[in-house]
Amino acid sequence: SVRQSPPAGLWRQGFAPVCQARHAATGITPGERLSGLRKMLAAGKLVRIIEAHSGFSALIVDKAEATRPDGSKATFDMLWSSSLTSSSMKGKPDIEVVDTGERCSIVQDVLEVSNKPVLYDGDTGGEKEIFRWTVQRLERLGVSGVVIEDKAGLKQNSLFGTERAQQLEDIDVFCQKLKMGKEAQ
Repeated sequence: SVRQSPPAGLWRQGFAPVCQARHAATGITPGERLSGLRKMLAAGKLVRIIEAHSGFSALIVDKAEATRPDGSKATFDMLWSSSLTSSSMKGKPDIEVVDTGERCSIVQDVLEVSNKPVLYDGDTGGEKEIFRWTVQRLERLGVSGVVIEDKAGLKQNSLFGTERAQQLEDIDVFCQKLKMGKEAQ
């Protein structure tokens, strides 16, 4: 038989607190979130990041904690928005086929329920003019940073390792892309 919901005991113990949790992101502004990563780095903090691909996964991360041998608690400091999981959730290949609008919608779902800073996987960043727009949009949402690869051509997932040839972007072109992204901040 097929169950429509988890067993009652599991629901009470595991899923209900996550689903019924008061959203941590209530009242946090994009500006406050933007500065989160910088504050951690300025303090010399080791930053623990985990991927979140939906509002539900962000809620789970917010509740996740472990106790160290000394009794102190360990939690995740930040969320990672992965292009791989964004593509996988939509059943598409991880070759930048999921556009920035779709990706930002996923990020917004995460930001609505968590006050943790978010780091965005920007793949190659696209053309420099597109990257400028992406940075502006991510900043308006409150994303703390974007990581882009210095690759040219069709994006190749890093999980392939060295099995597939990857061409590096021309240094001047990549520097111009980074410059346009910085100017967009």
